[in-house]
Amino acid sequence: MLSRLFQRGLPKLGGGPSMMGLVQARFNSSSASVQAAPFSTTTSEQDKPKRTRRKKQRRVMKDGPHNTGLHQLCSLSPELSKIVGASKASRVDINKKLWGYIKSHNLQEESDKRNIKPDAVLGKHTYSSSILDGRVIPVPVVNMCTMQKYVQKHFLGLIESMSSSDNKATVESKEEPKSQDSEQFETPASSTPAEPVDDVAHEQAEIKDLLDKMHIAPAAPPKAHKFWNTQPVPQLGPVPEDARGPIDEPKKVSDIPKEPYNLPAAFEWSNIDVNDPEQIQEVYTLLNENYVEDDEAMFRFDYSPEFLRWALTPPHYVPEWHFGVRVKSNGKLVGFITGIPATMDIRGDELRTVEINFLCVHKKLRSKRLAPVLIKEVTRRVNLTDRWQAVYTSGAILPRPITTARYHHRSLNPKKLCEVGFTRLAPRMTMARCIKLYKVADHPTTSGLRPMEMKDRKQVTKLLNEYLSKFKAHPILSQHEVGHWLLPRENVIQTYVREENGKVTDFLSFYSLPSSVLGNDKHKTLYAAYSYYNVANTVSLKQLMSDALVLAKQEGYDVFNALNLMDNNEFLEDLKFGRGDGDLQYYLYNWKCPFMEPQDMGLVLL
Repeated sequence: MLSRLFQRGLPKLGGGPSMMGLVQARFNSSSASVQAAPFSTTTSEQDKPKRTRRKKQRRVMKDGPHNTGLHQLCSLSPELSKIVGASKASRVDINKKLWGYIKSHNLQEESDKRNIKPDAVLGKHTYSSSILDGRVIPVPVVNMCTMQKYVQKHFLGLIESMSSSDNKATVESKEEPKSQDSEQFETPASSTPAEPVDDVAHEQAEIKDLLDKMHIAPAAPPKAHKFWNTQPVPQLGPVPEDARGPIDEPKKVSDIPKEPYNLPAAFEWSNIDVNDPEQIQEVYTLLNENYVEDDEAMFRFDYSPEFLRWALTPPHYVPEWHFGVRVKSNGKLVGFITGIPATMDIRGDELRTVEINFLCVHKKLRSKRLAPVLIKEVTRRVNLTDRWQAVYTSGAILPRPITTARYHHRSLNPKKLCEVGFTRLAPRMTMARCIKLYKVADHPTTSGLRPMEMKDRKQVTKLLNEYLSKFKAHPILSQHEVGHWLLPRENVIQTYVREENGKVTDFLSFYSLPSSVLGNDKHKTLYAAYSYYNVANTVSLKQLMSDALVLAKQEGYDVFNALNLMDNNEFLEDLKFGRGDGDLQYYLYNWKCPFMEPQDMGLVLL
């Protein structure tokens, strides 16, 4: 997924999750022209306005900010109650207690206060009685944002009717004598004296700052997943660390209906031949006009027909798994979904799965509930071939992800990225300095680097499968599949191998996924390269990916994107990748699997 650049060390001014993880983080472009207001010391004492010292007063906050959603009581899980010290509390109190617990137990990483070192209560090496839902943390720290997502799940619900004592938002301060020229605040006899107004404002500012640090906002009610709650997928909530195996009752192919699901009367099923130029053009048009775009409708993925053929025709693909929905009256394609066969290793279990992708429904027909029918129909067709598990990704949080990865972005053409609104310059940053900051070398530094050829398939297959085997979830690829996915195709996929004395020792790859720039007179397309599979044996992964940036720049790409999967964290920061706002959730259909860190995921889905 594409997310607008979040540059390292620069202030985030806006943005947030949107459809399928296509989100934004903007930066101040006018900061270079902003100057501090002039400060003068020439004003005489007589010219200065005299300040009247006003004595602090007391007041009662009857309907003030303490009646907002942040201050409404929530029921808490037993795990969160251990930290808060109560079975119910407001979100403000919860955050204060949680933050206080973290600081009092010295659980912040010294080099980055946003990283938390989980103890037994927060979840390290525990199972069902932890804030982190029993995740065994494989690294010494967990990011505050990740932890907070799991804390939210321990809010069991709002308490609608609070007692009168809970509902009185009063605060105390010291009594001070009143003066005749001061404002008077009427204090009912039933209330207690309040603290000074300035102190109240200061407290509210502190709370806001705390909430910002903890990435907390008033939580919306949990979204109902009416469709997914009926499917054999893990539901939201803790998953045992030893969970494995199918979720659904064992079935036979003979149990599966032979006829397709019913559609509304105005629509009909239609198989799509992706090798037919006319039909693949129909798919391209549907995706180009209705597929993933950002909230502000500035960018939309632009899958080319050549890319779609590559993505949908691997060895042993099943043509019937590429199909859509047409309008009976005019034959217009208004819905689409695809599946391709894949062999996956999930924590040691080898599964014959299907990768589901390109689910798309025309914008004007989203209310017709076509998406669930498309999913059920592709499930039926896949089951008829004796496959019962699937893997898919989404920017949305559904029941239930097995991991969540984050996109990172490396600018290759800063000027264009600013002109299309993908980024903004940081305060006191000029375009010339920005271009210099993100300049890459003119040529790769790794010797023996060349485009992959057909003769390299066997060696590359061995390198790739050996590398992927160390991850908890990864594909198992045949030589024919590696040839299909990695052999270079113009404007689709580029792979470079390092050869020494006739032996391939390392390789890098990236695929092309441009985005249409909407409503921009100067630029129509943003050219993005996406990191695919990379194996470094004789050079560092950092050096190999530095060469990937050089090669991508030479081929005219504007930005290089990478997920924090596998070993990618080894190069993201050093090569000036910016952490994006776009999350990508990975899901398994009909297979139990505990949550894993993105560094344990060895699969890249297009």
